[in-house]
Amino acid sequence: MCRMFASFSRRAEQQSIVSALVRAARNDVFRNGGEAHRDGWGGCALASGDAVFTWRSTRPIYQDLPAIPDALGQTFLALFHARLAADGEPVNAPAYSHPFTVTAQDGHMYVCHNGWVDKEKVGREYGVRVEGGKSDTQVMCEAMSTLGKGGAFEGFREVMEFCRENAMKGGALNVLALFIGNGRMAEVYYHSSLLKESVYGRLYSRQTGGSFAVMSSTVAYYMGLIDASGQPPLVQDTMAVEENACFRESFTL
Repeated sequence: MCRMFASFSRRAEQQSIVSALVRAARNDVFRNGGEAHRDGWGGCALASGDAVFTWRSTRPIYQDLPAIPDALGQTFLALFHARLAADGEPVNAPAYSHPFTVTAQDGHMYVCHNGWVDKEKVGREYGVRVEGGKSDTQVMCEAMSTLGKGGAFEGFREVMEFCRENAMKGGALNVLALFIGNGRMAEVYYHSSLLKESVYGRLYSRQTGGSFAVMSSTVAYYMGLIDASGQPPLVQDTMAVEENACFRESFTL
């Protein structure tokens, strides 16, 4: 299980969310009395100047996070993930750190995942090979790349529906995706499903002014957006993401 966020906002707010992710990864107040998310981290950020920056590391994010590059400017779109690998899933190589990248219709998609799915079932359904030490997230992302005809969001939605109904193994299926299309358009897709209700498993979204963010519960907690019960949110512009549905937010950079 993992902690993550996607955000479109100004630099100061992005730095606050990254700091909250680091604190969540070091001490997750919603998981086993403060368990750490120690199995690597990764991220990507898209600037208005058409530059895409990516990071992948095997080290915990609370030991390894670099500074946000000046080239990203003052407003940008970011997707970050701190990993705690599910039992039996591969670790100890940068290739296993999220986000994973897939080619979608008219663009590219970066995908982060919190949860655990049966990669053999997903592979059989979409004709994706699971050999070679692939993680469940990698197989799920490759499945999305097989569904280009309906567009990137429809591919995302179809794979989420299949995984939710047939392949969930852990307590949650939380997925964030950053789609970068042709031109200056970008989108954030997100989905949340829970096998068992828990504050730990929830996603929260926040929309205020021209900013948007969707994040794991512990990130929201360290941002001061929710309290230790997770409900109700402490601020009116923050809400728990509706379960079993897929959402899309569009941005012009």
